[in-house]
Amino acid sequence: MGEARQRSGFSLNLSLNQQGILLVSSLLIVEMIFVASLWSLLMQAETEARREEHAKEIGRRTNALIKSLFEVGTTSENFIASKNANDHNQYLAARREADDSLNWLTNALREDPGQKDRLGRIEGSIREALALYAELDRETRALPAEQAQEMLRERKLDFQMKFNALAADMVKLINAERKIQDTSPETQRAYREQSRTILKVGLAVNIAMALLLALFFTRNIAARLRVILQNTDRLSRRQLLNARLNGNDELTRLDAAFHQMSSQLIQDEARLQASEDRLRAILQQMPVGLLVLTADHTIQFANQAMINMYTGGAEQSAIQPLMGRQVKSLFKQWPDFNSNNSGKSPAENNSAFSRARICELDLVKANGQTLPVEFSMTGFALEGKEKNALTLAIALDVSERRAVQKIRQAFVATVSHELATPLTSIGGFISLLMAGQYGPVSKQAQAEAERAERNAKRLIKLIRDLLDVEKMEGGVISISKVPCLLSQILQDALAAVAVLSAAQQVAIESDCQEIELFVDPDRIVQVVVNLLSNAIKFSEAGAKVTISVIRHLPTVEVRITDSGRGIPIDYQAAIFERFQQVESDDAKKRGGTGLGLSIARAIVERHGGTIGLVSEVGRGSTFWFTLPAEEDDS
Repeated sequence: MGEARQRSGFSLNLSLNQQGILLVSSLLIVEMIFVASLWSLLMQAETEARREEHAKEIGRRTNALIKSLFEVGTTSENFIASKNANDHNQYLAARREADDSLNWLTNALREDPGQKDRLGRIEGSIREALALYAELDRETRALPAEQAQEMLRERKLDFQMKFNALAADMVKLINAERKIQDTSPETQRAYREQSRTILKVGLAVNIAMALLLALFFTRNIAARLRVILQNTDRLSRRQLLNARLNGNDELTRLDAAFHQMSSQLIQDEARLQASEDRLRAILQQMPVGLLVLTADHTIQFANQAMINMYTGGAEQSAIQPLMGRQVKSLFKQWPDFNSNNSGKSPAENNSAFSRARICELDLVKANGQTLPVEFSMTGFALEGKEKNALTLAIALDVSERRAVQKIRQAFVATVSHELATPLTSIGGFISLLMAGQYGPVSKQAQAEAERAERNAKRLIKLIRDLLDVEKMEGGVISISKVPCLLSQILQDALAAVAVLSAAQQVAIESDCQEIELFVDPDRIVQVVVNLLSNAIKFSEAGAKVTISVIRHLPTVEVRITDSGRGIPIDYQAAIFERFQQVESDDAKKRGGTGLGLSIARAIVERHGGTIGLVSEVGRGSTFWFTLPAEEDDS
């Protein structure tokens, strides 16, 4: 036993504090070794990642260079064929882009011995090709198009030989960089695996050393720690904690913090549960149908209103449940929501569709009957779960509104027909009366007859405008789209308002561009005539109205600008609604029904465009609208 005490004394020759310092120092040294090892692996992984990114950038730049060289050839041929300055500017821009991409590749690969020779060949071939194109440009610039094209055909073989030689090196360059991209992830994975191994070893060593340190705690401290650990476990299980510890040390304060945290968590959970119950009750009681869809449009949740729409009040037990079904299976026809959003995620496509419009669909109920609904979708993602994007769909029963709309349309059509026929007869009678068919007419009667004729024509125009508006809203009016030129549309519109502009002494300046559109030319002429008529009516004698065209693919914007009195900001939002006029006596002073802009907006929107205005009181107005343009494939 004495020997044991001696061994113990020898081994425990240090004081408790010194042994504690020794153990802590050993732990720190081990930690530093682990940190240094991890840092080295992280640096190697970072270097490999930069190498991979560099290879990707070289691949992107090489593709950009190939695209620029192709554009150099294409734009050069276009310029030789057309002698258009715009084509020549595009040719020069393509040359600059090719030079920039080549210079970047030269600088990026200058220090790469494996690519040095290949890069030299690529640079030489490209410089020679660009020089040949420059020489061809100088020689053909002053020649007629036919001679220039003949010279191009003679030299096309030289260009082809240059590009054939260049293509092999470019492919090898791309393949070499792609090889780096293919092998780099595996190398990075190996570094990460090594890091995980070091972490596991470090964790094991730290646990062992922590156990050694635990031997130096007193029984009282260990017991208090066990209480705190039990409280931690109880807190995670949502159980009542042990009684609070006595004392005023750090462990006592830690135990008090756990008790306070437990009380706070219990209160927070109660509030969260109450909030969840309220939200669930609101969703279930909402008068509109709600669906939550997964990324592939599978129904994950349906509120009670949606279930009622589908079941029609029948027993739900005998009906196929909504959850787990594809949402498109609920509707008679399903539009292609993603047709104009290729390449985007479903949530992004749904969000873009929801902002664009709300569509009406026919919901096929469980009994086979259909129910018209307004349907919209928008994408969202739960916090921290962007990869599991969901879609919120809203369905609103519009059967009553659709029935009312049909009744209204039938009423308007009937009333308009019943009014138009006698008004036409009255207008014809007044015209005959003014022409003297019924005997001489006094000047006073002539004036009254003219006023009556104007009123009859205004009422007939109002009836026609009402019919157009109802047809537009009901989707009944026909839109016959054909290829046509914007310049011809503007010329037809100018001819239609020529008499009015001459009477008002207002000049019209037009920028008639040869832009091909695929629209209904008569309807677009109707839009332009309406905007021009308004601009002329509200312009002073001697003023000028300007028509300008701005082309920014894939749309064309037409602007009609006047220098009239302008429109107050408060009226601009409602000016395209029915019967909206800035001043109440505008209809009497300047004519019009207040329906022209509403019809114009409906026509433009039926063509997939937009319409709006920019106006300042006292400085005039600019009405604009956009239409889809036919892109030039040349």
